[in-house]
Amino acid sequence: MEKNSCKAAICVDHVSLKYYNGVYGIRDISVALNKGELIALIGANGAGKSTFLNVLCGLLQPTEGDIYYDKKIIDVSTPFHQIGWSKQTHAIDWYLNVYDNVFFGARMSGMKKKEAKQRTLEVLELVGLLELKDRDVDALSGGQQQRVQIARALVHNASILILDEPTTGLDAQTSENLLNHLRERANDGVIVIVSSHDLNLVDAFCDKVLLLKEGKIVTFESKQQFLARYVDKEVLTIAYEGDLPPVAIQQLEEIAYFVENDHQIRLEIAREMQVGTIIRIIDPYVRVVDIKRDSPGLREAYLEVAREKGEVTQG
Repeated sequence: MEKNSCKAAICVDHVSLKYYNGVYGIRDISVALNKGELIALIGANGAGKSTFLNVLCGLLQPTEGDIYYDKKIIDVSTPFHQIGWSKQTHAIDWYLNVYDNVFFGARMSGMKKKEAKQRTLEVLELVGLLELKDRDVDALSGGQQQRVQIARALVHNASILILDEPTTGLDAQTSENLLNHLRERANDGVIVIVSSHDLNLVDAFCDKVLLLKEGKIVTFESKQQFLARYVDKEVLTIAYEGDLPPVAIQQLEEIAYFVENDHQIRLEIAREMQVGTIIRIIDPYVRVVDIKRDSPGLREAYLEVAREKGEVTQG
């Protein structure tokens, strides 16, 4: 995109980052991100997701290209209050307790003391740390320390929220509460970018999908467009008792992509396929206890793209 021609809130203009050894972390990325969007950043390990987020928030300077927010370049001089950033590894102040870690983030953004106190208590309650607010952070579990970092990213009501694997180490309820809050922030006009391997979770909340592979964009489109490629498929989940022999597994592999895990199989089947076709294969060997048939979600669509690109194998 030509400089200053992009009308979106964030304009990434042919951005690359080349390391000292000559390897590119990301390469020639151009993308426009609008206010009010929750974007799921997905890709295999090593795809360049964390590098892209570090460049996007100004922690790393791109080797080529520029990033604009409201037509101003984002770099290391970007005001702290504009970006709420939670990185994949912990970045907290170990000499402060839980409350002071978050309160310090609020004050650093320019928030007045009274407002900072109120906002600190609000986000600590959101992430489930209010009862632990006086505890030293080095006395917390890894998941609790992750919550402190997330609270620091959320406390100052930033215009851009960038979270790298925020649900790692979080329980299911806290993860859902967090994504609900991020969805609300996006509805209020904030740009929210979430990198996550928990595709089933972000599926329910995201507007757009940005898929990276080897530092390059494979696709960037609405979730509906991403999923529409696979409208002719369904996901069949079967729970069973017993053990599937190799002969049954081979027969399943011949007719559908499937994953077996802890006496449960998930199969991606053609929409017109009869469930009885699958049951006849496994019925002689196991007892079926539950069957569920769903439309494909973000996880299944991603796996399909990944298989097309040679990133995953069956099994």
